[in-house]
Amino acid sequence: ENNSEESSAPFDGESIKALYMPAEKLGDRAFISSFIKQIKRKNCNSTVIDFKNSEGKLSYTSLNETAITARVSLFDNNTVRQALDLFEKENIKVIARIFCFEDNSAAAADPSLAVKYMDTDVNWIDAKADEGGKCRLNPLSKAARSYILTIIGEVLEFKVDGILLEEVSFPSGEYVLSASYPGEKKGQSRNEA
Repeated sequence: ENNSEESSAPFDGESIKALYMPAEKLGDRAFISSFIKQIKRKNCNSTVIDFKNSEGKLSYTSLNETAITARVSLFDNNTVRQALDLFEKENIKVIARIFCFEDNSAAAADPSLAVKYMDTDVNWIDAKADEGGKCRLNPLSKAARSYILTIIGEVLEFKVDGILLEEVSFPSGEYVLSASYPGEKKGQSRNEA
């Protein structure tokens, strides 16, 4: 839409060459400056940053009640905005990665959102507890889906150029046979859900 000679091509996802940056580094301006140099040395044009990681931790401060209860915020929003400004100044695109249903924090904070163990009220975990097993959000839960959509909406309020959704799926693995999903309808395929 901008007709100036300086306008860049739209960010279409086809020309992405990205390096991953841990969200824990968003508050470290010296690290970001060094990281930007590394991006340029490697002829990349983008970075991927977890705005919601596989534990359910958020890189920013959410206003969502579940996120507040779970205490998942890593940084205040001004810190995140300042970090994103550094990337924008150097013409580096930011792709916000969001882990959807893999979320131990929200599932533990609000068990009504979680996959259950064999039709009980107990949260299902994806491995033995002593092996680091974690809860997951129930893909059939309207409230869990609403939580994820709220997070996506909040992330879109930041200067990000794209969103990468991870773990938009039912859990898999050795222990999945003991998992149950409140709200599952008989005969309904999981792909359809």
